[in-house]
Amino acid sequence: MPFIDKLGFLFLFLSLPLVAALKGKGIIVSFVLFCFLLKAHKTIWIFLCTLKQKSINYKRLGCWIFLMGGFVLLFCSSAVGVITFLKVGAIVFLTTISLKSLQEKTGQEKTLITKIFFFSFVFYVLFFLFELYGPHLISKGYGHKRFDISDWLNIWIRATVILTFLCIPFLSAVSTLESRKKWIWLCFSLISLLLIIKKAQPSAAVLALASGGFFYICTKKTKIFRPIFFLSTGLWVIVAPFFFTGAFFIKTAEPHMADLPPSYQHRVQIWKFFSEKAFEKPWLGHGISYRLRESPSYPRLDISTKKDNLEYTLKTRKNNVAAIIPKKDRVIVRLKESVLTNHPHSGPVQIWFESGFVGVLMFLIFLCFLNKVIKSVKPRLEAPIMALLGVYFIYWNMSFGQWQTWILSLVALTILLIHTINGLPSEKGSSHV
Repeated sequence: MPFIDKLGFLFLFLSLPLVAALKGKGIIVSFVLFCFLLKAHKTIWIFLCTLKQKSINYKRLGCWIFLMGGFVLLFCSSAVGVITFLKVGAIVFLTTISLKSLQEKTGQEKTLITKIFFFSFVFYVLFFLFELYGPHLISKGYGHKRFDISDWLNIWIRATVILTFLCIPFLSAVSTLESRKKWIWLCFSLISLLLIIKKAQPSAAVLALASGGFFYICTKKTKIFRPIFFLSTGLWVIVAPFFFTGAFFIKTAEPHMADLPPSYQHRVQIWKFFSEKAFEKPWLGHGISYRLRESPSYPRLDISTKKDNLEYTLKTRKNNVAAIIPKKDRVIVRLKESVLTNHPHSGPVQIWFESGFVGVLMFLIFLCFLNKVIKSVKPRLEAPIMALLGVYFIYWNMSFGQWQTWILSLVALTILLIHTINGLPSEKGSSHV
Protein backbone atom coordinates (compact mmCIF):
# COMPACT_ATOMS: atom_id res chain seq x y z
CA MET A 1 0.00 0.00 0.00
CA PRO A 2 1.41 3.45 -0.93
CA PHE A 3 2.59 5.65 1.95
CA ILE A 4 0.05 8.37 1.11
CA ASP A 5 -2.80 5.83 1.50
CA LYS A 6 -1.44 4.71 4.88
CA LEU A 7 -1.32 8.35 5.94
CA GLY A 8 -4.90 8.79 4.71
CA PHE A 9 -6.19 5.85 6.76
CA LEU A 10 -4.33 7.11 9.83
CA PHE A 11 -5.89 10.56 9.42
CA LEU A 12 -9.32 9.02 8.82
CA PHE A 13 -9.42 6.89 11.96
CA LEU A 14 -7.44 9.16 14.29
CA SER A 15 -9.79 12.05 13.47
CA LEU A 16 -12.72 10.21 15.08
CA PRO A 17 -12.53 12.25 18.34
CA LEU A 18 -12.80 15.44 16.27
CA VAL A 19 -15.72 13.93 14.37
CA ALA A 20 -17.41 13.24 17.72
CA ALA A 21 -16.89 16.87 18.78
CA LEU A 22 -18.59 17.96 15.53
CA LYS A 23 -21.77 16.25 16.77
CA GLY A 24 -21.50 13.47 14.22
CA LYS A 25 -21.75 15.63 11.10
CA GLY A 26 -18.09 15.01 10.29
CA ILE A 27 -18.79 11.28 9.86
CA ILE A 28 -20.09 12.12 6.35
CA VAL A 29 -16.60 13.36 5.46
CA SER A 30 -15.10 10.25 7.07
CA PHE A 31 -17.31 7.99 4.96
CA VAL A 32 -16.48 9.78 1.70
CA LEU A 33 -12.75 9.76 2.58
CA PHE A 34 -12.88 6.02 3.28
CA CYS A 35 -14.53 5.41 -0.10
CA PHE A 36 -11.82 7.51 -1.75
CA LEU A 37 -9.02 5.60 -0.01
CA LEU A 38 -10.60 2.34 -1.17
CA LYS A 39 -10.23 3.71 -4.73
CA ALA A 40 -13.99 3.80 -5.32
CA HIS A 41 -13.45 6.56 -7.90
CA LYS A 42 -11.22 4.24 -9.95
CA THR A 43 -13.86 1.50 -9.78
CA ILE A 44 -16.44 3.97 -11.09
CA TRP A 45 -14.12 4.92 -13.96
CA ILE A 46 -13.47 1.26 -14.87
CA PHE A 47 -17.22 0.60 -14.75
CA LEU A 48 -17.90 3.51 -17.11
CA CYS A 49 -15.18 2.35 -19.52
CA THR A 50 -16.52 -1.21 -19.65
CA LEU A 51 -20.06 0.15 -20.05
CA LYS A 52 -19.08 1.64 -23.41
CA GLN A 53 -18.06 -1.79 -24.68
CA LYS A 54 -21.29 -3.50 -23.56
CA SER A 55 -24.64 -3.36 -25.30
CA ILE A 56 -27.14 -1.46 -23.17
CA ASN A 57 -30.37 -3.20 -22.22
CA TYR A 58 -32.73 -0.30 -22.91
CA LYS A 59 -35.77 -2.16 -21.55
CA ARG A 60 -34.13 -2.66 -18.15
CA LEU A 61 -32.78 0.90 -18.16
CA GLY A 62 -36.25 2.22 -19.03
CA CYS A 63 -37.82 0.21 -16.20
CA TRP A 64 -35.33 1.64 -13.66
CA ILE A 65 -35.92 5.20 -14.89
CA PHE A 66 -39.69 4.64 -14.73
CA LEU A 67 -39.50 3.21 -11.18
CA MET A 68 -37.21 5.96 -9.85
CA GLY A 69 -39.22 8.68 -11.59
CA GLY A 70 -42.45 7.23 -10.25
CA PHE A 71 -41.02 7.14 -6.72
CA VAL A 72 -39.98 10.80 -6.94
CA LEU A 73 -43.36 11.89 -8.34
CA LEU A 74 -45.30 9.90 -5.73
CA PHE A 75 -43.36 10.70 -2.57
CA CYS A 76 -41.16 13.77 -3.17
CA SER A 77 -43.60 16.66 -2.75
CA SER A 78 -40.87 19.31 -2.57
CA ALA A 79 -37.30 20.04 -3.64
CA VAL A 80 -36.13 18.96 -0.17
CA GLY A 81 -37.61 15.51 -0.80
CA VAL A 82 -35.80 15.21 -4.14
CA ILE A 83 -32.50 16.26 -2.52
CA THR A 84 -33.04 13.68 0.25
CA PHE A 85 -33.68 11.00 -2.38
CA LEU A 86 -30.46 11.97 -4.22
CA LYS A 87 -28.40 11.99 -0.99
CA VAL A 88 -29.56 8.51 0.03
CA GLY A 89 -28.96 7.29 -3.53
CA ALA A 90 -25.41 8.69 -3.44
CA ILE A 91 -24.65 6.90 -0.14
CA VAL A 92 -25.99 3.58 -1.48
CA PHE A 93 -24.05 4.00 -4.73
CA LEU A 94 -20.77 4.87 -2.97
CA THR A 95 -21.18 1.94 -0.58
CA THR A 96 -21.85 -0.52 -3.42
CA ILE A 97 -18.87 0.72 -5.44
CA SER A 98 -16.60 0.66 -2.37
CA LEU A 99 -17.60 -2.94 -1.61
CA LYS A 100 -16.59 -3.77 -5.17
CA SER A 101 -13.25 -1.97 -4.62
CA LEU A 102 -12.69 -3.98 -1.43
CA GLN A 103 -12.75 -7.19 -3.46
CA GLU A 104 -9.68 -5.93 -5.33
CA LYS A 105 -7.72 -5.37 -2.11
CA THR A 106 -5.14 -7.97 -1.13
CA GLY A 107 -5.19 -9.72 2.24
CA GLN A 108 -2.11 -7.74 3.28
CA GLU A 109 -3.82 -4.42 2.50
CA LYS A 110 -6.94 -5.42 4.43
CA THR A 111 -4.81 -6.49 7.38
CA LEU A 112 -3.06 -3.11 7.40
CA ILE A 113 -6.38 -1.22 7.25
CA THR A 114 -7.67 -3.38 10.12
CA LYS A 115 -4.58 -2.67 12.25
CA ILE A 116 -4.87 1.08 11.70
CA PHE A 117 -8.58 1.03 12.55
CA PHE A 118 -8.02 -1.23 15.59
CA PHE A 119 -5.46 0.98 17.33
CA SER A 120 -7.20 4.19 16.25
CA PHE A 121 -10.40 2.91 17.87
CA VAL A 122 -8.46 2.25 21.08
CA PHE A 123 -7.16 5.84 20.90
CA TYR A 124 -10.73 7.09 20.34
CA VAL A 125 -11.99 5.22 23.43
CA LEU A 126 -9.11 6.43 25.62
CA PHE A 127 -9.58 10.00 24.36
CA PHE A 128 -13.29 9.75 25.11
CA LEU A 129 -12.62 8.46 28.65
CA PHE A 130 -10.08 11.25 29.26
CA GLU A 131 -12.58 13.84 28.03
CA LEU A 132 -15.41 12.47 30.18
CA TYR A 133 -13.45 11.91 33.39
CA GLY A 134 -10.67 14.45 32.83
CA PRO A 135 -10.58 18.25 32.46
CA HIS A 136 -13.03 18.39 29.47
CA LEU A 137 -10.52 20.21 27.28
CA ILE A 138 -12.34 19.75 23.96
CA SER A 139 -15.76 20.33 25.50
CA LYS A 140 -14.72 23.68 26.97
CA GLY A 141 -13.33 24.82 23.63
CA TYR A 142 -16.47 23.89 21.74
CA GLY A 143 -19.93 25.44 21.80
CA HIS A 144 -21.00 28.17 24.19
CA LYS A 145 -18.58 30.50 25.93
CA ARG A 146 -20.16 29.72 29.30
CA PHE A 147 -19.53 26.02 29.68
CA ASP A 148 -21.83 23.94 31.89
CA ILE A 149 -22.65 20.27 32.33
CA SER A 150 -25.66 20.35 29.95
CA ASP A 151 -23.46 21.67 27.11
CA TRP A 152 -20.90 18.98 27.85
CA LEU A 153 -23.41 16.12 27.69
CA ASN A 154 -25.05 17.44 24.50
CA ILE A 155 -21.66 17.59 22.77
CA TRP A 156 -20.96 13.91 23.39
CA ILE A 157 -24.39 12.39 22.69
CA ARG A 158 -23.47 11.62 19.08
CA ALA A 159 -19.99 10.53 20.14
CA THR A 160 -21.58 7.61 22.00
CA VAL A 161 -23.66 6.83 18.90
CA ILE A 162 -20.50 6.65 16.79
CA LEU A 163 -18.93 4.42 19.44
CA THR A 164 -21.85 1.96 19.49
CA PHE A 165 -21.58 1.46 15.73
CA LEU A 166 -17.80 1.27 15.42
CA CYS A 167 -17.45 -1.18 18.31
CA ILE A 168 -18.99 -3.82 16.00
CA PRO A 169 -16.07 -3.88 13.50
CA PHE A 170 -13.67 -3.47 16.45
CA LEU A 171 -15.03 -6.61 18.13
CA SER A 172 -14.91 -8.34 14.74
CA ALA A 173 -11.19 -7.51 14.64
CA VAL A 174 -10.82 -8.78 18.22
CA SER A 175 -12.38 -12.11 17.17
CA THR A 176 -9.47 -12.67 14.75
CA LEU A 177 -6.92 -12.58 17.59
CA GLU A 178 -5.44 -15.55 19.38
CA SER A 179 -7.22 -16.67 22.55
CA ARG A 180 -5.24 -14.77 25.24
CA LYS A 181 -5.17 -11.44 23.37
CA LYS A 182 -8.83 -11.85 22.49
CA TRP A 183 -9.90 -11.98 26.16
CA ILE A 184 -7.70 -9.00 27.08
CA TRP A 185 -9.25 -6.80 24.40
CA LEU A 186 -12.77 -8.06 25.15
CA CYS A 187 -12.31 -7.02 28.80
CA PHE A 188 -10.94 -3.65 27.65
CA SER A 189 -13.99 -3.15 25.42
CA LEU A 190 -16.47 -4.11 28.12
CA ILE A 191 -14.91 -2.00 30.89
CA SER A 192 -14.37 1.09 28.72
CA LEU A 193 -17.91 0.96 27.28
CA LEU A 194 -19.41 0.63 30.77
CA LEU A 195 -17.35 3.60 32.02
CA ILE A 196 -18.37 5.74 29.05
CA ILE A 197 -22.06 4.88 29.31
CA LYS A 198 -22.04 5.44 33.09
CA LYS A 199 -20.73 8.98 32.65
CA ALA A 200 -22.35 10.06 29.38
CA GLN A 201 -25.71 8.47 30.33
CA PRO A 202 -27.17 8.06 26.82
CA SER A 203 -30.03 5.62 27.43
CA ALA A 204 -30.54 4.96 23.70
CA ALA A 205 -26.86 3.95 23.39
CA VAL A 206 -27.26 1.48 26.27
CA LEU A 207 -30.25 -0.12 24.55
CA ALA A 208 -28.43 -0.09 21.20
CA LEU A 209 -25.40 -1.92 22.62
CA ALA A 210 -27.62 -4.47 24.37
CA SER A 211 -29.64 -4.95 21.18
CA GLY A 212 -26.50 -5.37 19.05
CA GLY A 213 -25.09 -7.99 21.42
CA PHE A 214 -28.42 -9.82 21.56
CA PHE A 215 -28.71 -9.88 17.76
CA TYR A 216 -25.13 -11.15 17.41
CA ILE A 217 -25.60 -14.02 19.89
CA CYS A 218 -29.01 -15.04 18.51
CA THR A 219 -27.71 -15.05 14.92
CA LYS A 220 -24.79 -17.25 15.97
CA LYS A 221 -27.01 -19.64 17.90
CA THR A 222 -29.95 -20.08 15.54
CA LYS A 223 -30.67 -19.55 11.84
CA ILE A 224 -34.33 -18.79 12.45
CA PHE A 225 -33.62 -15.50 14.27
CA ARG A 226 -33.02 -13.47 11.10
CA PRO A 227 -36.37 -14.25 9.38
CA ILE A 228 -38.19 -13.78 12.71
CA PHE A 229 -36.61 -10.33 13.09
CA PHE A 230 -37.59 -9.19 9.60
CA LEU A 231 -41.11 -10.56 10.00
CA SER A 232 -41.62 -8.85 13.37
CA THR A 233 -40.15 -5.58 12.01
CA GLY A 234 -42.60 -5.67 9.10
CA LEU A 235 -45.52 -6.24 11.48
CA TRP A 236 -44.33 -3.44 13.77
CA VAL A 237 -44.13 -0.98 10.86
CA ILE A 238 -47.72 -1.85 9.88
CA VAL A 239 -49.22 -1.40 13.38
CA ALA A 240 -46.99 1.37 14.87
CA PRO A 241 -49.22 4.43 14.27
CA PHE A 242 -52.33 2.49 15.35
CA PHE A 243 -50.50 1.48 18.53
CA PHE A 244 -49.34 5.02 19.39
CA THR A 245 -52.83 6.48 18.96
CA GLY A 246 -54.61 3.59 20.68
CA ALA A 247 -56.21 3.80 24.10
CA PHE A 248 -54.01 1.00 25.47
CA PHE A 249 -50.74 2.89 24.83
CA ILE A 250 -52.08 6.21 26.14
CA LYS A 251 -53.56 4.68 29.33
CA THR A 252 -50.44 2.60 29.95
CA ALA A 253 -47.91 5.39 29.35
CA GLU A 254 -49.69 8.31 31.06
CA PRO A 255 -49.39 7.16 34.71
CA HIS A 256 -45.63 6.55 34.29
CA MET A 257 -44.72 9.75 32.44
CA ALA A 258 -43.29 11.41 35.56
CA ASP A 259 -40.74 8.58 35.84
CA LEU A 260 -39.38 9.30 32.34
CA PRO A 261 -36.82 12.00 31.45
CA PRO A 262 -38.36 15.06 29.72
CA SER A 263 -36.83 14.06 26.37
CA TYR A 264 -38.59 10.67 26.50
CA GLN A 265 -41.87 12.28 27.54
CA HIS A 266 -41.51 14.46 24.46
CA ARG A 267 -40.89 11.34 22.35
CA VAL A 268 -44.15 9.73 23.51
CA GLN A 269 -46.12 12.85 22.58
CA ILE A 270 -44.26 13.16 19.24
CA TRP A 271 -45.15 9.58 18.26
CA LYS A 272 -48.83 10.15 19.03
CA PHE A 273 -48.93 13.52 17.25
CA PHE A 274 -47.22 12.35 14.04
CA SER A 275 -49.28 9.15 13.98
CA GLU A 276 -52.44 11.25 14.00
CA LYS A 277 -51.01 13.43 11.21
CA ALA A 278 -50.13 10.30 9.21
CA PHE A 279 -53.81 9.27 9.19
CA GLU A 280 -54.71 12.59 7.53
CA LYS A 281 -53.05 11.28 4.34
CA PRO A 282 -53.03 7.50 4.83
CA TRP A 283 -52.37 6.34 1.27
CA LEU A 284 -49.40 8.36 -0.07
CA GLY A 285 -48.43 10.40 2.99
CA HIS A 286 -47.26 14.00 3.14
CA GLY A 287 -44.03 13.48 1.15
CA ILE A 288 -40.39 12.58 1.83
CA SER A 289 -38.72 14.99 4.30
CA TYR A 290 -41.96 16.95 4.62
CA ARG A 291 -41.92 19.36 7.56
CA LEU A 292 -45.06 20.54 9.25
CA ARG A 293 -45.33 24.25 9.97
CA GLU A 294 -45.98 25.45 13.49
CA SER A 295 -49.63 26.07 14.30
CA PRO A 296 -51.45 27.31 17.44
CA SER A 297 -53.84 24.36 17.05
CA TYR A 298 -51.06 21.82 17.72
CA PRO A 299 -50.98 20.34 21.24
CA ARG A 300 -48.56 21.95 23.68
CA LEU A 301 -45.70 19.96 25.18
CA ASP A 302 -46.57 18.53 28.61
CA ILE A 303 -43.84 17.64 31.10
CA SER A 304 -45.04 15.42 33.94
CA THR A 305 -43.09 15.73 37.16
CA LYS A 306 -43.40 14.51 40.71
CA LYS A 307 -44.52 17.12 43.23
CA ASP A 308 -41.10 17.08 44.90
CA ASN A 309 -39.42 18.02 41.59
CA LEU A 310 -41.87 20.75 40.56
CA GLU A 311 -39.65 23.63 41.70
CA TYR A 312 -36.66 22.27 39.75
CA THR A 313 -38.77 21.73 36.61
CA LEU A 314 -40.13 25.29 36.76
CA LYS A 315 -36.62 26.65 37.29
CA THR A 316 -35.18 24.84 34.25
CA ARG A 317 -38.10 25.87 32.01
CA LYS A 318 -38.03 29.52 33.19
CA ASN A 319 -40.38 31.66 31.04
CA ASN A 320 -41.59 28.77 28.87
CA VAL A 321 -44.41 27.62 31.18
CA ALA A 322 -47.98 28.12 29.93
CA ALA A 323 -49.90 26.31 32.67
CA ILE A 324 -49.53 24.04 35.71
CA ILE A 325 -52.03 21.18 35.92
CA PRO A 326 -52.10 19.33 39.29
CA LYS A 327 -52.90 15.61 39.36
CA LYS A 328 -53.24 13.15 42.23
CA ASP A 329 -49.69 11.80 42.20
CA ARG A 330 -47.92 14.27 39.89
CA VAL A 331 -47.98 17.70 38.31
CA ILE A 332 -48.15 18.43 34.58
CA VAL A 333 -46.16 21.47 33.47
CA ARG A 334 -47.63 22.61 30.14
CA LEU A 335 -45.08 24.53 28.07
CA LYS A 336 -45.69 27.29 25.54
CA GLU A 337 -43.94 25.31 22.81
CA SER A 338 -45.77 22.63 20.85
CA VAL A 339 -44.81 18.98 20.49
CA LEU A 340 -43.81 19.61 16.85
CA THR A 341 -40.33 18.50 15.75
CA ASN A 342 -38.56 18.15 12.38
CA HIS A 343 -39.23 14.39 12.24
CA PRO A 344 -41.20 11.81 14.28
CA HIS A 345 -38.14 10.19 15.97
CA SER A 346 -39.61 6.84 14.94
CA GLY A 347 -38.86 5.05 11.68
CA PRO A 348 -42.23 3.25 11.36
CA VAL A 349 -44.20 6.43 12.08
CA GLN A 350 -42.02 8.39 9.65
CA ILE A 351 -42.73 5.86 6.88
CA TRP A 352 -46.48 6.23 7.44
CA PHE A 353 -46.30 10.02 7.77
CA GLU A 354 -44.17 10.61 4.67
CA SER A 355 -45.29 7.85 2.28
CA GLY A 356 -48.47 6.33 3.69
CA PHE A 357 -49.69 2.78 3.12
CA VAL A 358 -48.01 2.57 -0.31
CA GLY A 359 -44.69 3.45 1.34
CA VAL A 360 -45.27 0.76 3.97
CA LEU A 361 -45.78 -1.84 1.21
CA MET A 362 -42.57 -0.70 -0.48
CA PHE A 363 -40.72 -0.95 2.83
CA LEU A 364 -41.99 -4.51 3.32
CA ILE A 365 -40.61 -5.39 -0.12
CA PHE A 366 -37.30 -3.79 0.92
CA LEU A 367 -37.23 -5.93 4.09
CA CYS A 368 -37.70 -9.08 1.98
CA PHE A 369 -34.85 -7.98 -0.29
CA LEU A 370 -32.59 -7.20 2.69
CA ASN A 371 -33.34 -10.57 4.25
CA LYS A 372 -32.38 -12.28 0.98
CA VAL A 373 -29.13 -10.27 0.73
CA ILE A 374 -28.04 -11.08 4.31
CA LYS A 375 -28.95 -14.74 3.79
CA SER A 376 -26.59 -14.87 0.79
CA VAL A 377 -23.51 -13.35 2.52
CA LYS A 378 -20.64 -15.38 3.92
CA PRO A 379 -21.46 -17.05 7.27
CA ARG A 380 -18.83 -15.03 9.17
CA LEU A 381 -20.40 -11.79 7.89
CA GLU A 382 -23.98 -12.54 8.93
CA ALA A 383 -23.63 -12.11 12.71
CA PRO A 384 -21.78 -8.73 12.58
CA ILE A 385 -24.27 -7.37 10.02
CA MET A 386 -27.20 -8.50 12.18
CA ALA A 387 -25.50 -6.86 15.19
CA LEU A 388 -25.31 -3.65 13.13
CA LEU A 389 -29.05 -3.97 12.39
CA GLY A 390 -29.68 -4.49 16.10
CA VAL A 391 -27.87 -1.26 16.98
CA TYR A 392 -29.52 0.73 14.18
CA PHE A 393 -32.97 -0.69 15.02
CA ILE A 394 -32.94 1.08 18.40
CA TYR A 395 -31.90 4.47 17.02
CA TRP A 396 -34.32 4.09 14.10
CA ASN A 397 -37.21 3.51 16.49
CA MET A 398 -36.56 6.20 19.08
CA SER A 399 -33.83 8.68 18.19
CA PHE A 400 -32.89 9.89 14.73
CA GLY A 401 -34.74 10.56 11.49
CA GLN A 402 -34.36 7.79 8.93
CA TRP A 403 -33.09 10.19 6.23
CA GLN A 404 -30.41 11.91 8.31
CA THR A 405 -27.30 11.77 6.15
CA TRP A 406 -24.80 11.47 9.00
CA ILE A 407 -26.40 8.37 10.56
CA LEU A 408 -26.74 6.69 7.15
CA SER A 409 -23.07 7.50 6.41
CA LEU A 410 -22.12 5.98 9.77
CA VAL A 411 -24.04 2.79 8.93
CA ALA A 412 -22.35 2.65 5.50
CA LEU A 413 -18.89 3.21 7.03
CA THR A 414 -19.54 0.41 9.55
CA ILE A 415 -20.61 -1.97 6.75
CA LEU A 416 -17.39 -1.25 4.84
CA LEU A 417 -15.28 -1.87 7.96
CA ILE A 418 -17.12 -5.13 8.71
CA HIS A 419 -16.47 -6.33 5.15
CA THR A 420 -12.82 -5.27 5.37
CA ILE A 421 -12.17 -7.13 8.63
CA ASN A 422 -14.21 -10.23 7.79
CA GLY A 423 -12.59 -10.37 4.36
CA LEU A 424 -9.19 -11.12 5.88
CA PRO A 425 -7.58 -14.40 4.84
CA SER A 426 -8.20 -16.95 7.58
CA GLU A 427 -5.06 -18.62 8.88
CA LYS A 428 -5.24 -21.02 11.80
CA GLY A 429 -3.05 -20.11 14.73
CA SER A 430 -2.27 -16.61 13.49
CA SER A 431 -3.68 -13.22 14.36
CA HIS A 432 -4.29 -10.36 11.97
CA VAL A 433 -4.05 -7.49 14.44
